[in-house]
Amino acid sequence: MKLGINTVFIMNFGVDDGLRLAAELGMEAAEIGLCGIAYGNKYAPLDVLSADSAAVAAWQQRYAAHGIEIASFAAHGAPLSPDPAIAAEYRRQFRLACSLAEKIGVRLMTLIAGTPEGAEGDATPVWITQQVEVPFFRRVLEWQWNERLIPYWREQARIADEHGLTLCFENQVGDMLHSPAAIARFCGEIG
Repeated sequence: MKLGINTVFIMNFGVDDGLRLAAELGMEAAEIGLCGIAYGNKYAPLDVLSADSAAVAAWQQRYAAHGIEIASFAAHGAPLSPDPAIAAEYRRQFRLACSLAEKIGVRLMTLIAGTPEGAEGDATPVWITQQVEVPFFRRVLEWQWNERLIPYWREQARIADEHGLTLCFENQVGDMLHSPAAIARFCGEIG
């Protein structure tokens, strides 16, 4: 077992200062915040790394110089956002992250599933967790699962699998997969 850190927790530091601090704290591995609206590109300039193998080698060496293994990627964003620009950018970043993971041998990606709109054409994500026995809420929730969540992640799971990645979904407030029951249902649908 190795002690590790997600780079989001050292984002306020310059890269070398953050990696030095992580090493001083005994960290041996890092989960790299790589894509999604919550991450900048400071610790992993995804577009640069996707286009330049020399940049990938230098990037990996920067972590290795601090004794930190790149153990996994994190892709916490808004994949199901009803805003087409946000959703498209996440999809683009996700694909680049899968390709980069395969190139360097990363096999795990942590992420959240996202929260879609409540009906086609809505502009705001809708998170339903209570009173699902009320027919209106039940219809909205089932639409979200059947029309947005499952089709989207079946496609992304196929892409991840093609690159040898295991997707590790986290339970999060405000996310479709906010509970163990939701995770179990999701795994039953997606595999």
